[in-house]
Amino acid sequence: MKIFWRMYAWLFVLLTLLYFIGVYVATIFKGIVFLQDIFWWSISLVVSIISIVGVFCFAYHKTVLTAFFWRAFFVFLVGWEIIYPVAIGLTGDIGFKSLPTSSIIKLFVIACLMFPQYVAIFLYAWGDTRKRETKSGKEKKG
Repeated sequence: MKIFWRMYAWLFVLLTLLYFIGVYVATIFKGIVFLQDIFWWSISLVVSIISIVGVFCFAYHKTVLTAFFWRAFFVFLVGWEIIYPVAIGLTGDIGFKSLPTSSIIKLFVIACLMFPQYVAIFLYAWGDTRKRETKSGKEKKG
């Protein structure tokens, strides 16, 4: 299982890079960039970087930040994944019913590729797979 998570961590970096390269190229062809687009993409970039760190920390059993941070981030991440597509207009004005079938299939494939990210961050935040630091600075298991 360790190999799966390490392979997924690198795949996740690749997918994230491809996404942001795609956003950049699409922006160039679009010609006009709105301030709101830059705002949402900037937040998305920060969320993606933190997610990459979490997935790598889980895959390689490293401790970065506190369990509380990762628990709060996990809750934020789930909310973000619901809000972001709506904010950038991915779902259309009426919702998923207005999407063509090919777009729904794309969203499903993306969700399948992203699901391990949620599992890794959840397990990293709540799992017993890494050491937790107490307030006194000593480490304890779980």
